Amino acid sequence: MAAQRSVQMAQSFPLLMRPSVWRRLATAAASNEAAASEKPASSSVENTSRRVYLLNRTTPETTDLHTAIRALRAYSFAEKETVELSIKCNMSGKKGKARDPLRGNLVYPYPFGQLRSVLFFAEDAQAAEAKEAGADIVGGEELAKKLAEDKNVGVFDICLATPTMYEKIKGLQKKLRAKMPNPRKGTVVQENIAGAVKMFKGSREFKSDKHGYVNMAVGVLDFPDDHINVNLRTLVDEVGEHKGSLGKAAFIERLVISTTYGPGFWLRVQDLC
Repeated sequence: MAAQRSVQMAQSFPLLMRPSVWRRLATAAASNEAAASEKPASSSVENTSRRVYLLNRTTPETTDLHTAIRALRAYSFAEKETVELSIKCNMSGKKGKARDPLRGNLVYPYPFGQLRSVLFFAEDAQAAEAKEAGADIVGGEELAKKLAEDKNVGVFDICLATPTMYEKIKGLQKKLRAKMPNPRKGTVVQENIAGAVKMFKGSREFKSDKHGYVNMAVGVLDFPDDHINVNLRTLVDEVGEHKGSLGKAAFIERLVISTTYGPGFWLRVQDLC
């Protein structure tokens, strides 16, 4: 019955699925066909074999966001699945050279999942403000010394610092690595410390791989369609800010929406850019 249901769902939503899913469906259909051929001709059992196409090398059909979300819900196997978006960017730079990887932070209008833990290097009144705003770990030179000595200060996802403390912790570059505060990332905070803490606690970081793909969650499947739509457009707009001299539609080449355990569906780029 499970195999029959899977094949029926594949016919109901004839869009591109991940190759691994198609292979499972093809195997299930072949098993059903073999089982049906062994039964007497008078058997009333319906032959559940269906036409299943392997589309590994076929240009997939694109669809609108609403139809894709409806299909993802039909394929859902878990109570709560994360909705993910894969964005393929044009990474061609000037004179044919590849661009540097994309990187940035964004705050979704409709947050989901756990908040990030924040370590804030600050002293005196600024430290008190950061602590009151919800920073998980706050400290000055004493905290920097503990990190330099590899002492346990707690788990944190992102590190912020005031300009004064930033100058004092430059020796921690090898310890903090990607978490090292950086003025270009906005993690060196001069004013509105409370606002920065709240933003980075609820923010999510995106970055592209060497092939120009940005893969990031945009919501959960039990969100209303409009919440997924708004979060997805927020991510597309934020990534599109890195387009440089290209238009957004030329910079973003492909959009594929999927879930944790479900297939992927190609979205029409022109609808979202």
